[in-house]
Amino acid sequence: MLLPKDPALRDRKWLDELRNRPCVILGHGSPVRVGAHVRWRGNGGVALKPSDDRAVPLDSGLHVRQHNMGEVDFWREHLPQNPAFKRACWAALQRTGNLPKDAHPDELMMLAILAWASQEYRIWKQHGAMP
Repeated sequence: MLLPKDPALRDRKWLDELRNRPCVILGHGSPVRVGAHVRWRGNGGVALKPSDDRAVPLDSGLHVRQHNMGEVDFWREHLPQNPAFKRACWAALQRTGNLPKDAHPDELMMLAILAWASQEYRIWKQHGAMP
């Protein structure tokens, strides 16, 4: 059996935290939110979720759309709906220093979303995580 090179991070408390945050697209609470894993070039695989530090808070209906559309198409359509989140993602990517030269706009978009998700997890872990 082949295992991922890097084992996926699992943090149930982080996913619970994400369920209590506003949806990154709608920008407000909804009756049901989920910690939606961003499945793009990650340590997941077929039937394996990526690490929990690659999850973002999404409205449950949008989460279903995310799975049905595929990651890149979903984010290309929905990211512009929340300009503040889009700017936060771009800022997070710039802070990583990981700006590939000649990258396709979709690649930059996905790297930015993942940079934001990872940044939020690190901040929460350092300042807000309860043991």
